Amino acid sequence: MGTVLLNLVILILGVFIGGILVYSYAHWNMEARRQDKVVRDRALLRENIKRIRHEIEHNMTVLNKLHQDMDHDKLSRPDHLRKCAAHVDTISSFAFNYLNGTQLNILLPMALESLIFDTYNALEGLKKQYIHTLNMQEPFGNQEDPQTLHQEFSLLFAHINDVSTILEKNLKQIEAYWRKVEANGLHLLD
Repeated sequence: MGTVLLNLVILILGVFIGGILVYSYAHWNMEARRQDKVVRDRALLRENIKRIRHEIEHNMTVLNKLHQDMDHDKLSRPDHLRKCAAHVDTISSFAFNYLNGTQLNILLPMALESLIFDTYNALEGLKKQYIHTLNMQEPFGNQEDPQTLHQEFSLLFAHINDVSTILEKNLKQIEAYWRKVEANGLHLLD
């Protein structure tokens, strides 16, 4: 009876120690996978922020071209406003949409995420304003109501200037944050 009891104690002890070893290995393996995912997410997030910076710069160039091509005298012609719409069509939000699609934007510091969101929200508002102005011009293309058209064009000009200012200000802040991250070797997620 003594050897059976001893064997039972050894068996229980062996199962207990084996369980601890298996648990430790599984926990170590899961932790290693989690660390790999964090490293991959950080690298992808850094690349996405770089793309967003370039996309905002591109959009600022588009707004500058749009502002240069818009002329009150020429805008009274429907064909010119439609021609300028080609600039509006080149405003890009691919990098922003991609960042949101990966859901890595939730890992960004709130201030940086807000800057990026506000930038693209302003661009979307401008697109809608431009389409609204274009639609307003169609019924009045024969100059039945030049005062209404003038007001719409003035609003559009002001909106382009406002959005340009927002993009410039936000890009400077994003760049400042980026320089701080790169200079101090800080993690993007901190």
